Amino acid sequence: MDITHTFDGDLDIKLIAPSGTELFLAEGIGGSGDNFTGTVFMDGNDPINTGSAPFTGTYQPQGGTLALHSQVKKLKVHGLFKLVIVSVEMMELCREDLLHLKETMKLVE
Repeated sequence: MDITHTFDGDLDIKLIAPSGTELFLAEGIGGSGDNFTGTVFMDGNDPINTGSAPFTGTYQPQGGTLALHSQVKKLKVHGLFKLVIVSVEMMELCREDLLHLKETMKLVE
């Protein structure tokens, strides 16, 4: 996968199986480093948190092994998987804006 982002530590990247089971591929790693470039997730490799930005190479997901999730949680492996990438910093900024808007609306009432 290739993700262009200027502060990797803000990113949460997870895979959601057809059954709804979530597996964090990378969560809040990389600090102020930039990007995920040519990043592949596969069991039996070094954990992603042992790498550094731009995380070029093959890594084991931060949330555990894909095989373990499929056995323990009976992960349905056939169907549509979703890749979710969230910038935590953007969520915080939106949350602050919403709080500010809420306070502004109280003043108007």
